Amino acid sequence: MPTKDTLTTLKRRFYLTFTVIGIVLLIAAAVYAIGQIWTAISIVLFSAFLVFILRAPVAWLERHRVPRVLGSGLMYIFALLIIVMILLVFVPVITEQFAGFLQSLPTYLEQANNFWNDIIAQYNAFFQDSTIQQLLSSIESEATKWVTNAASMSASAMILTASSVTTGLVVAGVSTIVGFWVLKDLPRFSAEIMIIVGPKYEQDAKVISGAFSRALGGYLRGMVVSCLCTGTLAGICYTILGIPYPVIMAFFTGLMVFIPVIGPTLAWILAGLIGLFISPLTGILAAGLTIASQMTNDNLIYPRVMSGTVELHPAIMLVAIFIGATLGGIFGMLCAVPLASALKSIFVYYFEKRTGRQLVSEKGALFRGHPPKHDVDPPALEQEPKQ
Repeated sequence: MPTKDTLTTLKRRFYLTFTVIGIVLLIAAAVYAIGQIWTAISIVLFSAFLVFILRAPVAWLERHRVPRVLGSGLMYIFALLIIVMILLVFVPVITEQFAGFLQSLPTYLEQANNFWNDIIAQYNAFFQDSTIQQLLSSIESEATKWVTNAASMSASAMILTASSVTTGLVVAGVSTIVGFWVLKDLPRFSAEIMIIVGPKYEQDAKVISGAFSRALGGYLRGMVVSCLCTGTLAGICYTILGIPYPVIMAFFTGLMVFIPVIGPTLAWILAGLIGLFISPLTGILAAGLTIASQMTNDNLIYPRVMSGTVELHPAIMLVAIFIGATLGGIFGMLCAVPLASALKSIFVYYFEKRTGRQLVSEKGALFRGHPPKHDVDPPALEQEPKQ
């Protein structure tokens, strides 16, 4: 007959097992629910992004006696003009080089074919081996199947792409309208939220708002600077190496910075493959210099720009990116990192507040970084101006 201690142990294990199962089921249900309403969540997130970007200049105009509704409209027009100017400067160059790349693509493929034939001729005895021929035949067969499947799926892929683009345009349009109305009445929203929260939780609300503000602001600041620096350094390297269409390659390399871990890997792989069209040495140098540009940014520039935020471990980044991509595609992938950073900051705040132990340190792993400031950023919650 089991003893009392044995029964107690079994009971604890039973409760622990079902607690873990319950937590897993709740997380799965939450992920499923978020996936079902992700379009609405995307509108909220994109609207918050617009409000975050434009709130400071609108508040500055308001302090200079410009009515808030007029200031919001002016900043929307100003932002639109900046986007149009950027498109007018970069799109013609990128379009021209991309068209030239497509025209030269048959030549590149012919060069690659000649390069492969030279390798076969040089190592003919090696390729005559029956095992090697069987392996090459298997690879060719699999490649043919992959191309056939890709061709058969192209129609459905085009439909899915068109649907995604349409959804993205709808989200952008609705978010722009929602963002304008929120931006116009932001001080009143903040005041009403503080009334709902009440004096007891006012400081917590400010800390949470400040955490999201610092995370999003630091992320945008770091990503823009990193994009420009990495793209510029890589573009200089591509020009020196004679890589065809260096502007497109530099633009792609810089843009991939916005997709942590995965994007930079794709950038140096593509640079190496295009460099192989010129020579094996050029391909190796293109990949190596792209990695060097990325490492220069990661070790010298990015840490200085992001010094005021809590850093994310690569493992957390990958998990967050995967979850974001699963729920919301590319937009979810871009939102995942700043959202994870904000949630991490909030967790650190409450952990240190409850326990009195400092969790974040410069020598940490999951919680590596400069100790976060728990005071709220001044612009995090705008108060309604006094009359």
